[in-house]
Amino acid sequence: MALVINDRVKETSTTQGTGDITLAGAVTGFISFNSGIGTSNTTYYAIFEQGTNNFEVGRGTLSGSTTLQRRSFK
Repeated sequence: MALVINDRVKETSTTQGTGDITLAGAVTGFISFNSGIGTSNTTYYAIFEQGTNNFEVGRGTLSGSTTLQRRSFK
């Protein structure tokens, strides 16, 4: 598991709560986490809830082609 940082990685999701994030596909003009980060690798992420001021910044591991596992900074 390596730390991977890549440009223009952006996906949508309808996941709610604090568990794993199910990724729903790359936004037009961007690449998916699977293409840009790769399964089993770790990366930093930012999530925002459209239409609100809610956001989260963290570190996660892509455990499958469409599953991002949130990790603690501890």
